[in-house]
Amino acid sequence: MKNYDYKKLKNISLFIGLCTEDIHTITEFLDGKIKYCRAGEIIFYEGSPVKYTGVVIKGRIQMIHEDYGGNRNVLLSVHEQKTFGEIFLYGKCNTYPVSIMASEDSEILLLDLKKAAKISGISIEAEMTLRENILTAMAENSLLLYNKIDIMSKRTTKEKLMAFLIKESEAYDSLEFDIAFDRQTLADYLGVDRSAMSTEISRLQKEGRIDVHKRHFKILK
Repeated sequence: MKNYDYKKLKNISLFIGLCTEDIHTITEFLDGKIKYCRAGEIIFYEGSPVKYTGVVIKGRIQMIHEDYGGNRNVLLSVHEQKTFGEIFLYGKCNTYPVSIMASEDSEILLLDLKKAAKISGISIEAEMTLRENILTAMAENSLLLYNKIDIMSKRTTKEKLMAFLIKESEAYDSLEFDIAFDRQTLADYLGVDRSAMSTEISRLQKEGRIDVHKRHFKILK
């Protein structure tokens, strides 16, 4: 990461509370690498060895899994300033159980967080801050996975769709918001047929429960 502007990383959740010098030391110690990805590019393939945790500096990534029938399931979507893959690293997985794909043009920082247990060159306070940030990142992504499980537990396409929209509304603290998914990706995230989902969206609009324009949703009642 020679000549990299480390000030760009100060707002990243993993480095909150750390000075630029500590961030520089940490990223170098953890074998930090910058990867620029095009939308649709696979960062890690399912079955590849687990080594790195990723930090989304710019863009967005998705964790995806395809079954034997070729059906794609979007398990998790992670936006900029957040981390991904730390669950697999600390969960002692040998290989990634999912593929990780850039859903937008993205700038990714890759770190070998396994080395964080024996990091040197920073103060005890900075080391404690880093460890707290790692735990926070794991908790945040675990909550996202819990939300996914909660949505998937609903029985019908309509119930899954409304559960997703309500959770998005709560995340934005607003009844009006933009979602990160196009229609096909939303269907893949909900685990439903796209046509059936589109029918339910139209029905909910006619019932006056939501208003929709492309990726922009508004919950009316």
